[in-house]
This record gives sequence, structure tokens and C-alpha cells, in this order.
Amino acid sequence: MTNLPPNNSNNNKNGRNNIENNTLPVPQGKIRVPNLDQLPNELQELYDGKEPRSRSFRKYIREYNAANAFTSLGVTMDDRVIPGRGPSSFVIHGELHHRIGALLPNQGQEAMYEQLYIYNPGTTLHTRQRRNPHLKRDVLKIIEDTLLQSNPFCELYRRAYEVLEDEAGEDENFNVPAYLYYSVSASTDHRRYNLPSTDEIAVILLFNLSQSKV
Repeated sequence: MTNLPPNNSNNNKNGRNNIENNTLPVPQGKIRVPNLDQLPNELQELYDGKEPRSRSFRKYIREYNAANAFTSLGVTMDDRVIPGRGPSSFVIHGELHHRIGALLPNQGQEAMYEQLYIYNPGTTLHTRQRRNPHLKRDVLKIIEDTLLQSNPFCELYRRAYEVLEDEAGEDENFNVPAYLYYSVSASTDHRRYNLPSTDEIAVILLFNLSQSKV
């Protein structure tokens, strides 16, 4: 991403362009958008390369993204849109949100989404490959390795799992009380990380704050 200089050109003979530039609340280049971080070399090669695995990555990029996602997408899709030869359309009704499940899968169920990040990478790679046989294993491994090295949530989920194991010991039915707090620092951008504005009650938690474990 490149920051562009302010537009001082006046290509219109009657000065209309200049008038608009002087009257509209345009910041004239004062806002600086930070450049994107450089991608790891192996991931950048998937975007730019011409070998089969790079073509697979670009062709099925949404599937690769979904295979490594932490959450599932919760929407009501509109399937009435007939697929054509033009750009694909993704039409939904109502709100768009993301669903996050429990840290551990239920007994007899296979791990999915964020649950995969608490297990051995070799095991999770096999699970993703089996669920998506049309995706290349080496590409899945590159994405997984990149996430494990650069995404802080991978370590966060694994650490939470270790805390649960330490607290539970050998008791499989042991439950660790956990609570979620919303913390806003002075440096937080309130236009982006704003407080909830709904007047509906979502949940009521009754507990002793002094005796709780976070």
C-alpha cells in the first residue's frame, strides 16, 4: 500500500477542480496510512509464483483461508443469485457475525476451527488435508507454519489449553471458571474499538470478582 501525495492539479479550464479541492473537507495528504508488513518469503511466493502450488493457492484462496480460520461465519445467505461468468457475488440477509465455539471439542467430535490450534501441528495438518482433499498439503503447511510464527492467537489458545490441563489434572469433569472483560486503554481508537451500543441484555454473570480467575 502506497501513500499518495495531495492532488494539487487543476485540469479543468474553468477552475471547477480547484474550487472543489478548496471547499471539500479533504485532508490533502495529512492522513498517513501505514504500509502493510512484508509477507514471509514462502507466502509471498505463493502469491507471485507460477508453479502448481502457487496456482492452487490463488485459485482456492478462500478455501485455504477457511481451512485455517479461527471462527466460522454466521450469516443467512441468499442463494437466489445465479452464478454467471462475471465476478462472483456473496449476498446475505441480516447481520454478519463470526461464531466461536468451545476451546475443546465435545466427546466423540473432531476438532475444528480454533480447536485445531491447541494440538500438534502434524495432527492438525492431517485433519485439514482430509477435510479439503483438493487443497495441496504443502500449501496448507506453509500457511500453518506462518500462522504459528506470526499470529499471537495461536499461542494464546495453546496457553489457555495448558492452563486448563494444569487446573484439571486427572479429573476429566473439572470445570475452570473463566470470565471475559472488556478493557479500553487511553491509546485505543474508540472509533474502531467502540463500546457496544445495543440496549438489549445479552448475558448476566453472577460471581465474586475478588475470587475469580481470569
